[in-house]
Amino acid sequence: MTHYFIDFGYAKATNNKPQHETHDYLRSLHGKLIIKADLQDVQKLIQEKIKSIFESRPRCKALEIDFSERAYRFGDKESNSIWLQGFDAVSFKFEPATLVKPENIEQND
Repeated sequence: MTHYFIDFGYAKATNNKPQHETHDYLRSLHGKLIIKADLQDVQKLIQEKIKSIFESRPRCKALEIDFSERAYRFGDKESNSIWLQGFDAVSFKFEPATLVKPENIEQND
């Protein structure tokens, strides 16, 4: 695994304007591919952006954003996704990914 794919899965209704702005920001990241070594930097940037959104509206309770690793099995392969925690209105995660050239993709017939 060399990269992480950012996956914005689903969203529920938000409670206020900063939550809606946070939702839109996270949704704008969907589909981005980041280098594995940059994961913690990207997580920190996301946390800082969300913090700044809420600092601009101090009457709204700020979200306490964190990330956690969850193991799962897909067929015969085990993997770990990194999930955003602290904002129940969205499903947002980093999925392990590998960047490959077409000639390196194996076909399972």
